[in-house]
This record gives sequence, structure tokens and C-alpha cells, in this order.
Amino acid sequence: MRRLSLFALPNLYWITALSIIVLALVMAIFPVESDDLMLYLGIGRHFFLTGAIPATDPFIYSIQQYHWHVLHEWLSFVLSFAFFYLGGWNLIIILKCSLVVLALALPLFAGWHHIARKRFASILSLSFTLIALWAAAPRFLARTSLISDVLTALTLFILMREDASGLKHRSRLFGFMPFIFLCWVNLHPGFIVALAFLCLWFCIKFTTLWLQKKPMLKRYYIVLMLTLLACLINPQGFGAIWFPIQEMTNAKLAIFRANTLEWLPSYSPMFLMSSMFLCSVLLSLVTGLLLLVKMWQKNFSQTLFAFFCYLLLLYLSISAIRFVSLAAFSMAVIASQTAVDLKWLSSRVKSKIHTAFLFSILGLTLGIIMQISLHGYQVFWETRRMGWGLNHAAYPIAAADIIQDLDIQTPIFNQHGFGAFLIYRFGEQRKIFFHGAVDDGDFYAHDYLGVNVSPAEFDRIVEKYHIGAFLLNPPQTGENGGAPLLFQVNLNTPEWALIYRDEISVMYLRRIKENQAVFDKLSMLA
Repeated sequence: MRRLSLFALPNLYWITALSIIVLALVMAIFPVESDDLMLYLGIGRHFFLTGAIPATDPFIYSIQQYHWHVLHEWLSFVLSFAFFYLGGWNLIIILKCSLVVLALALPLFAGWHHIARKRFASILSLSFTLIALWAAAPRFLARTSLISDVLTALTLFILMREDASGLKHRSRLFGFMPFIFLCWVNLHPGFIVALAFLCLWFCIKFTTLWLQKKPMLKRYYIVLMLTLLACLINPQGFGAIWFPIQEMTNAKLAIFRANTLEWLPSYSPMFLMSSMFLCSVLLSLVTGLLLLVKMWQKNFSQTLFAFFCYLLLLYLSISAIRFVSLAAFSMAVIASQTAVDLKWLSSRVKSKIHTAFLFSILGLTLGIIMQISLHGYQVFWETRRMGWGLNHAAYPIAAADIIQDLDIQTPIFNQHGFGAFLIYRFGEQRKIFFHGAVDDGDFYAHDYLGVNVSPAEFDRIVEKYHIGAFLLNPPQTGENGGAPLLFQVNLNTPEWALIYRDEISVMYLRRIKENQAVFDKLSMLA
């Protein structure tokens, strides 16, 4: 009777895969620090209180009757608040971790599926998954863009599995496409990338079969048509498809992207020399090399779809930091599936070498788990450590308490990054100046960034909006747009008084009669 060994190759593969999943959880379990989530909760609470998502922004005073573009994401607001109501911050973190695990399970499954025949290719899938995990880590935030990152990878996985299964062996997952897009189109506009992948796949499949004089399966037509119809089942109809295209091509939003971290190119200095960026580059190079080798082996038609997807993902990952995780998850799927399709990776390497390679990946993964568990890991200028709940160091919680306790009623000019939290905290009770869902490029350039341009522009904006207080990041944070001018000149006058300061925020109050009651309270407290 053959003795089963814990270190038999299939068992060792799963042990190593499990260690990668554990590493993903260690990296993804940290206190909530997502501005987008705060906005979801604010809008979701409004929905449950009123039964509708308003067509105009009810949270800002700066633009009257502003027709915002959020209705297409209505399901994300409803579900976010529902999950938060049921399980608080910890349930949100658990759901986020589930998405990360799903994204990593896709390339791992592609490798496991061929472990018996193509051992080395299957083992490579572990390496691709580990590299993708590290490259995508900066975007492990509780926001619906993570759903798009994961579902894009899932769409690629399904389409490549459908190609691998052939015309005679149908993949059951392919039939779920309409349902996936029906949910997705109401959650986040990132579905547009995967929809482009699906249409590209259909065109290539149709052309290939036509050249081979083979009939196209009816279910391909049915799934494509149902998926396109599903993308129209949204409160905005076709507008849900047009919105992400319009946003990406809107030149007026260029200044907004230039001043927002996630929209900066991935080769920006703050990200360029990070280990996450280097892993992203490595995964891109390996994936491209594997695709070129597959083409060279006269598998051009089978590789064309994956290669075009790869080029689009490569462009997106270079164009903005926010797309690095999307590209990493999807490229891991492409690289793993391509590796198992290559004949020269069918593995004639000895089993001992396979085992040694697996032990190397396992040892590296366990070492990283230990390091992060003890010391956390660096993302940009912050260190992430394991934890639950809300990251109080990420939000102006104490400053919001001051606003409430002192009952400041005059209009407040708020930092961009504080807007969503103030919506979550105060709802419509205290309206704010700006938040991330306001996509008016002219307003952002002239009236938000304008306070840092000159004293004259500062005075114009203060008078135009009757601003009585400023809630900002501390000056030492080096805010884009020239914050030193705002602090050193514009607010450094007798008209403005610094009433609160901590490591997260500073608050200035204007000496006007509308704020006299607040100054009286401050005098009593002093």
C-alpha cells in the first residue's frame, strides 16, 4: 500500500498556496482607512432614511443643486451601509479580505488544475500569485474599486478557461457572465474594462472560427447579448457605460488627477522605488515574455486575446497607481494560464527540484508573514499593521468633535481628504465645501486649489462662500498646491485664529460676528 506523504508534491503545493493566502490575510487585515467607504456610508444612510439616492448632492454648500454622478453605484452604497449596520468595521474588513483571497485563488487554481501533468508550470503559478499579492497590496482598501480589480481578474479567468476547454467541453462559469455584470454595473464603473475584454474575446473567437469555417456556438451569442443587456439595467441606463469612458477622457479632470495620489502615474517618485512597484514591473515582464513564447510556438490565434488584454493592463498600470492592483491580479491569471499552456513547461525536471522550489517559496512566504506580523509593512509614507476597527489616525475625529461641541455653524472649508469622513459624521446637518465625488474640474481648480494661489484669490473664495472656518491637514504634510502660502500668508492674519491642532488636522476660525458665540465658548474653556 502506497504511503501518503505530507510533502508529496500536490500536498506541498496546497500547503504553499495556503501560506500565500495567510500572508494575504496578514496584509489585508488592518484598520479601516478608506475615504470612499465613508462616502458610501453617508449616502447609504441617506438612502435608508429617505428611501432614495438624491439626484443632487445634499452634502455640500459650495455648489448649489450640484448634479453629482453617483447614481450608477447605488448598490455599493446600500450594501456598504447594510454590512456596516450588521457587523460594523470588522465585517467590512472581513469582506475586503474575502475579495483579496478570491483574486489570489484564481491563479492558484489554474496551477493546481495541472499539477499532475505540468508540475513546473503549476509551481510557477505560486510565484506569480505571491508577486501579484505584493504588487497589489497598496490598494487593499475597503472600497468598491477592489471589487472591480477582483472581478476583472475573474472575467479573464473565465474567458481563458473557456478557450482552454474548447468547443466540445463547455465551461460552466461562462454562463454566469450576465449575472456578474448585472451586479457589477450597479457597484462600480470599473466593469467597463472587463466588458471590453469580453467584447474583444468574442470578436477574436468569431474571427478565428470563421477563418476555420467552424460554426460559432449559440451560447456565445446568448451570453454576450445578455451581458450587454445586463449592463443597461442600471438607473442611468446607457449612461452607466458612458460615464467611465467620459471620466477617463475628460480633460478638465486632469488637474484633479495631478493632485490626487491614486491618479498619479505608477512611475511617480513616491512609488517608483518601492518593492510593490518593482513586483509590478517583474510580473509585467514575465507575463509578456510568456505570451511572446507562446506566440512563437505557433499558438498565435490562441494567444492573441490574452496579449491584447495584457497590453491594456500594462497601459493602465503605468498610467495610474490605482490600476496597479487591477493589473497585478489579472496578469497573475494570464501568466499562470499561459504557463500551463506552454509545452516546454510540461516539466521534465526531477521531482526533487520541484520540491526544493516549493520549499523555497514556502520559506519566503512564512518569513514575510513573520516580519509583517511583528513590524507591519510600508505603503507610501505609512506603516500598516494588523488590526481591526477604524484607524483613528486617518481621520479628523477630534476636530469633528470640536465642531460639534462648539456648534460651529459658519461654512467650513475642508481638506479634500476630510470631506467623506465629515459626510459620514454629520450627514446633512453640517454641509461641507468639497469631497471626492465632486468632479467639477473648473470648481476644483479655481475655488478649491485657489485658496493657495494668492491672497487675492483667497479673499475672493472666502467672501464668495462666506467661509468662517478652515479644516486642513497640518502644514508639515506638504499638501499639493502650495499649502505653505495658505498657512504662512493667507491664514496668518489677525482675522483668523488657530483654535485646534493635532497630528491629523488644524482648524482656523474667522473673527466675524457669526462666530462670536464660538469664541465666547473658547474663552470660557480657556
